[in-house]
Amino acid sequence: MKIAISGKGGCGKSTITVLLSRAFSRMGFKVTVLDADESNIGLVRMLGLECIESIAEAYGGRKGLKKVLDEGLEGSLRIDIVGASKDNIKVVRIGKIEKGGEGCACLFGVLAKEVLSSIKCSENEVVLVDMDAGIEHFGRGIDRAVDAILFIVDPTFDSIMLAEKASRMARDLGVTRFMVVLNKVNEETSSIIKDKLSRTGVRIIGSLRYDPEVMMETLLGLPVIGSTAMNDAIELANTIIKELKGSA
Repeated sequence: MKIAISGKGGCGKSTITVLLSRAFSRMGFKVTVLDADESNIGLVRMLGLECIESIAEAYGGRKGLKKVLDEGLEGSLRIDIVGASKDNIKVVRIGKIEKGGEGCACLFGVLAKEVLSSIKCSENEVVLVDMDAGIEHFGRGIDRAVDAILFIVDPTFDSIMLAEKASRMARDLGVTRFMVVLNKVNEETSSIIKDKLSRTGVRIIGSLRYDPEVMMETLLGLPVIGSTAMNDAIELANTIIKELKGSA
């Protein structure tokens, strides 16, 4: 399974990526987390790892990577040359914008699309892709290379509206497995979001409750292992497996 985790900025994409990676690992899956967000810096830390070399850095940074792509050598890109593992979870970073004025993130989008297209998953393997915030990756067509999209919706009106738009864009790409996960919700906010999304035809497959433990872990820069959210993530992981098997 290759699963893109998407949503607006601040909705909790990275947090849910981490929690789901732990859940799938506990269930016996071989898990790879692909950090495809060129701006967010926290994913590696949330998994309890130090800063690791990215694929872009391994190819000499933007300049070296551009040369590889310009020469049509995309097939030579390898993700086994970089990354780090923790608790049976492998983490691979696409690349980050590091300096002012160095240029846009388009090159990293091209790299993410190529890497995702080249990954072949075994039956017992899960690749979780922490996408960049918003919907630009839909416009780039990166999501064509995944098996499913999890769109994270937090308790904000903008997040609800963006989920509807992202669902339409996923259909444009031919991706039919578009599923919404609610995050940081309680009983009241969950009910409101479900009511609004029910009118759009977007499917909600699960939710993660607001967890003060996770809030403190992210505030203090600690690995994310919140107990309440972790239990919800395990339930969500089981639901994802059933959803994907049922639509295979």
